[in-house]
Amino acid sequence: MAIPYVRATPISLTVTGGVTKSFAYSGRTIMMDPRPEIAAFDYSALRGDLAHVEVLLPPDAPAMYLDPAALAYALDVKEIQKVRTPLSQRERLPQIVMSAVIALPSAFEVSGDEALTIARRIALYPCGSHRVPIHIAIHNAPARPQGRAAGRADPLRNDSR
Repeated sequence: MAIPYVRATPISLTVTGGVTKSFAYSGRTIMMDPRPEIAAFDYSALRGDLAHVEVLLPPDAPAMYLDPAALAYALDVKEIQKVRTPLSQRERLPQIVMSAVIALPSAFEVSGDEALTIARRIALYPCGSHRVPIHIAIHNAPARPQGRAAGRADPLRNDSR
């Protein structure tokens, strides 16, 4: 039986990446950072353990954000626009989203659909009635299946404010 475990950490905007880098890693794909000086994040070689990727959106969010790359790009751009002091000179980096690593039961205990339901419930619980976009990726690592979820603290509206 899986040991209940969730580790939450903020994803910060750094000189070398932000939400785009995190979503590319957890989604095992290639994504472009909005800053042209940063090379593409390519984690596609790790795709072997990826079981599922999805974005949960509030009802009023634009459908284009169902694409994890579009959502990550928009979240990074939103935060980059607020930065006044260069990131390299900051002691505290801007925190864009909260990320959670969720230990999931093994395939011997639950089906893939049940594991996804568990990950969704855990990811949605802290949001309460505040509907925010959430990126979920499920990895089927042989020893420890896990879900990764990242959600923004405030809603991403149509005008990306």
